[in-house]
Amino acid sequence: MQVEAELNRNSYVRLSVVASGAQLQNQTQHLYVGQAIQVRGFLNRHENRNGLSQLVLHAQHIERIN
Repeated sequence: MQVEAELNRNSYVRLSVVASGAQLQNQTQHLYVGQAIQVRGFLNRHENRNGLSQLVLHAQHIERIN
């Protein structure tokens, strides 16, 4: 929820996450759909075959939230 012009506004986003490398493979091995996680990394723009741009988060650290 975000406050904008003194009104509460719901904010939703769907973001693809890219996790590469052996270290992240260990961090993602036991994740399941719906599990709460915190991801740190950097944002980058990817272009699909149709030329459409998409914002992607490249994970550098993934942590489970209890």
